[in-house]
Amino acid sequence: MAVQYDSLIDPVIIMVTLPLALIGSYINNLRKEKQYAVYDAVIESASLRVRPILMTSITTIIGLSPLIFGWSEGLEMLRPLAITVVGGLSVSMLLTLFVIPCVYSVFHKARP
Repeated sequence: MAVQYDSLIDPVIIMVTLPLALIGSYINNLRKEKQYAVYDAVIESASLRVRPILMTSITTIIGLSPLIFGWSEGLEMLRPLAITVVGGLSVSMLLTLFVIPCVYSVFHKARP
């Protein structure tokens, strides 16, 4: 992909967004296999995926909180890393749970 895009940044961006596509593929599976309507498939997939996504994100955020709020020696180098990871997890959690289902329902609303 780096040769195709003549850059290393664009392929990394594409690979980072792939986990967000999992909820969209789950919605597609519900629509095709169980013949759900768009709205019902979005609600069902979001309600089934909310618990595992929240559990993994929140446990990681809680686990990194001592690095963010700690005042002991040696944390000066780790604090920016912890802040970056917590910020990325928070944003990706919101994207996965709210934005992706909304975008899916908007773009597939016109189709039967």
